[in-house]
Amino acid sequence: MSNGHLVLTRKPNETLCFSVKDSDGSVTDFTLAIDQVNGVQVRLSVNAPANVQVLRKELLEQIIDSTPTSVNVVRGELLDV
Repeated sequence: MSNGHLVLTRKPNETLCFSVKDSDGSVTDFTLAIDQVNGVQVRLSVNAPANVQVLRKELLEQIIDSTPTSVNVVRGELLDV
C-alpha cells in the first residue's frame, strides 16, 4: 500500500469527507470543512468520532521530539515498544 497526495481547492462552507477502513475491517468516517478564510488564515472544522485523534503538525512534532527513543510513532498514534 502506498501513500497518496491530493491537492484540492475548496471555498468557505465546502466540506471534504473521509472514510478510513481500519485493519479490523471497520470504517471510520469524518469530515473536514472550510469554515472561514481571512487573508492568509483558514479556519477548519473537523467532525470526527472520539477515537480519531486530530493534532496540528507542530504539536505532533513536539510530542515526537519529547518522547523517549523507546516509543515509536505510527500513523499518528504513540505506541510503546
